[in-house]
Amino acid sequence: DLEVIPVYDEASTITDAGNRSNKIKYVTIEFNGEDITGKFAADDITLVDGTLTVLPIELKVTTGSAEKAYDGTPLTKDEATLSNLSGLEKLPDDISVKATGTRTQRGEGKNTYEIIWNGAKESNYVVKEEELGTLRITVPERPDTPTTPDTPTTPATPTTPATPATPDTPAAPATSETPVETTTTTVVTTAEAPASVIVAPAATTEIPDEEVPLAGVLGATRGIEADDSSVLGQRRAAAEAGVLGARRDAETSDANHMAMYLMMMGIATGVGGAYATGRRKKHEN
Repeated sequence: DLEVIPVYDEASTITDAGNRSNKIKYVTIEFNGEDITGKFAADDITLVDGTLTVLPIELKVTTGSAEKAYDGTPLTKDEATLSNLSGLEKLPDDISVKATGTRTQRGEGKNTYEIIWNGAKESNYVVKEEELGTLRITVPERPDTPTTPDTPTTPATPTTPATPATPDTPAAPATSETPVETTTTTVVTTAEAPASVIVAPAATTEIPDEEVPLAGVLGATRGIEADDSSVLGQRRAAAEAGVLGARRDAETSDANHMAMYLMMMGIATGVGGAYATGRRKKHEN
């Protein structure tokens, strides 16, 4: 078999990410293990340099999120992770990442990050993916306005109970006529004019003078005696008349008493009748 063995320039090497020419100084041609390079002329061999390329390690950065109400102080979230996407089990350099995002005013923003290289070349790494958290400042919640209590309903004014009807005044019972006492001697004054009173003249009876004591006759004429001068209404003249109503003929005290009795009875009868008539008219009115 024919085998070409190149010999490269010492500078044809690369470690960090990037590109470099892989320059061939010369080649050795062997056939079945025998060097046959000399059998070829220099123009028969053309050397073409190659390129050496080192790709950077791909990384993914993740940061945390946070939120709070505005209070005038910065909001931060110190949470960040670094992952490689190149399939390497371990990163060749001791690098790390930290969250640097901050927010003070109302609103929101990304929680940014910073990679700590610790001497590693940044060119050897590339952040292929980012999953950044959000820092959010909100408006402080206002305390709930207390609900205005409902105005209590004014209780209905109780209905004033109807005034009970005044019971009819019972009719006064008919007043019975007061029996007229014809024997009373009480004099009653009324507004009505009294009925006519008829007084019958007293009957007279003649009695002998010697049987009638002079002292028993009202207004009788007595003889002029020294002891009789003190009698009220006494006339000193024997021939003169006595008290009002006395008869000059010979009348007894019984006759005078009878006349007075009949007169009083007549007056009482008239007054009683007038009283009864006045009562009857008053009741009829």
